[in-house]
Amino acid sequence: MKSISLNLFLVSAAAALFCHADESGILGTWRAVEQDSGYFKQVEFVVRGGKVEMRTWSSVNGGEISSEAEVVKTSLSGSEAAAAKPGDVPFVASKQFSFKNSNYVTSLTENGLHITASDDYTDDSGRETRTSELHFVRGSYSDSLAQKKGDDIPGTGWLGIWKNRDESTRGIAQLTIRDLDPVTMSTWGIMSNGISSRPGTTVALPLTSEEASAADAKGRIQATTDLGWAKITYSMKLHRDGLDLETETDYKDPDRGDQTFEYEFVRGAWED
Repeated sequence: MKSISLNLFLVSAAAALFCHADESGILGTWRAVEQDSGYFKQVEFVVRGGKVEMRTWSSVNGGEISSEAEVVKTSLSGSEAAAAKPGDVPFVASKQFSFKNSNYVTSLTENGLHITASDDYTDDSGRETRTSELHFVRGSYSDSLAQKKGDDIPGTGWLGIWKNRDESTRGIAQLTIRDLDPVTMSTWGIMSNGISSRPGTTVALPLTSEEASAADAKGRIQATTDLGWAKITYSMKLHRDGLDLETETDYKDPDRGDQTFEYEFVRGAWED
């Protein structure tokens, strides 16, 4: 399908944008677990002149990643950044923009990297201070645009490619569940010319690698992602004949009614 060709092009183009830093402590490249959060899609920590720079890439042009990074200077030394480990005191970096002052409180966790971003707006827009909780795992944005056919994903347990039984669905057409530390699920929707070329939402699942890949894995799990404008809860059940998914979307807009959908998936890609 055309969407596959477009997806491969995006993977190659995005990969060319980034040069990964050494991966130790907080150093290196980190991609957002929630790609549709509306905030950073990717951050990178590199050492320049003995001090660490934090580089960030945000969402632009309908959700794609920005071509240039925003650079935030920090007071953290390269050795401190390389030695960082989960449980250490978070470090704070700040930057003044023309319309806001931003603070980023960063720390390592057992599952990746956590940033609390606080934006204090200084213009005349009247916007209130915004605080966002951001979660990252190692890797680049291009990693999250891996081929939807998922040839690199073993189809055991929860892991693998799952396609909607209903080929006429207008909702979620496909799921990819990968063991990315944490185990991560991406959803793929339907566009006018077929399946979308990039994930709709990406969410970490409450599964260990062993639980996710167990050949006889069964059970029910629940995961939630906050997109800023809505919170989506995924309730999933794995059984012998496939995977059942129920989504509950709780919109922040009080004038917009919440939505619940139920889907049934079987192994395979949408193009199969």
